[in-house]
Amino acid sequence: MRMHTYMHPFLSGIKDATGDLNRIQEFKSKCNPNFLIYSGEDDSGCDFVHLGGDGVISVTANVAPKLMSQMLLLAKEGFAYSLTHSLTHSLTHSLM
Repeated sequence: MRMHTYMHPFLSGIKDATGDLNRIQEFKSKCNPNFLIYSGEDDSGCDFVHLGGDGVISVTANVAPKLMSQMLLLAKEGFAYSLTHSLTHSLTHSLM
């Protein structure tokens, strides 16, 4: 889709599962400020949210909702990567 499509008044957001974290700023700079951008990639969710994304449409949250929620809230609030990545480690080990 072309970027002008995302400026349509009836669209309120997008799920981006490309893994390209540069697209977050592209959307933010060209779309309505209320336009929501969600990641479809669990493994880059923290980075996505930390860089300005609005959230993650997560498969992992079905299995470990509390850990996933804590991790994304910390990333959104700008906490150090070490903290969010320690939760990622906990999350990974809780699924094994």
